[in-house]
Amino acid sequence: PSASAQKSPRDWTSKEAYAYKQWLVASVPARTSHLLWTLGIDQSLAEHEVVLREAGQGFLRLVQESEFSGGGRLTDAGYALAADMGLLVTRLRFERHASGIRWEVLKRPRTDASFNLPIIRGPGFNFDPVAAAIANGIAVLQNRRTPDVFGEMYRSTVEDLKAHDSRSN
Repeated sequence: PSASAQKSPRDWTSKEAYAYKQWLVASVPARTSHLLWTLGIDQSLAEHEVVLREAGQGFLRLVQESEFSGGGRLTDAGYALAADMGLLVTRLRFERHASGIRWEVLKRPRTDASFNLPIIRGPGFNFDPVAAAIANGIAVLQNRRTPDVFGEMYRSTVEDLKAHDSRSN
């Protein structure tokens, strides 16, 4: 939302933070479908690991173009591309195991980098898919991580949920 873009998330009111969360969550299907289309990935693929492997490779190809990066840094379009990778990880996460996880606005602690931003909360973990994907996208661009990092993000949330389920039984 344009009003949210005018100031830092730290300075948002609760109403603005929740409006941003609603906007972001509502945009996930369109943004991730467009990402998959841009990367030339068949959306009907059932295996999430395959989708994320192909998306990671596509991200690596695209992020090296001048529209998405320059001088080892992401452009605004590069940040959006990386953010969409995080939303794709989240979309697939919800498709596979929606129970026990939910979108929330992080309100505590105020010192957290994701304060006032939408996160995925699950039993025993908080996950900011946009921030994580941007950080990992920069690392991929700078050859500090492989494009499989997006699959690793997905697997880590799966493992968190499995660990919680085994402790609960």
